[in-house]
Amino acid sequence: MSETLWCVHLPELNDFIATVSEEAAVREALAINAYRENFHNLPEGSTFAVAREWPFSEPAHVRSLEVDSGDLQRMPHRKVSSSKKRRSISSVTRWIIGGLSR
Repeated sequence: MSETLWCVHLPELNDFIATVSEEAAVREALAINAYRENFHNLPEGSTFAVAREWPFSEPAHVRSLEVDSGDLQRMPHRKVSSSKKRRSISSVTRWIIGGLSR
C-alpha cells in the first residue's frame, strides 16, 4: 500500500499544488484562507483553499513538488520579500490578487 499524497486544492481555479505531507497541506490551506479573509469585500465564510488527497498519479505529485513549489513560494500569503527579484506572476498569485479587487 502506498503512502497518501497530499495537496492544496484551489477550487475556483481547479488548481492543485502538491505538498510534502497532510500537515503541510492543511497549513498552506489555512494560511491562504486566512490571507484572503483579511479583505472585507470577499464573501463571508468562503473557502478558497482546501487540503485534500492528491487526485493524480504519484509521478505527477513528484513533478508538482518540483515545478509548482515556486508558485507556492511567490504567493502573497507567504509574504515574499519585495527585495527579491521580481518573477512572473503565477495564475495562483493572480487569483489571490484578483480577490482583492472584487
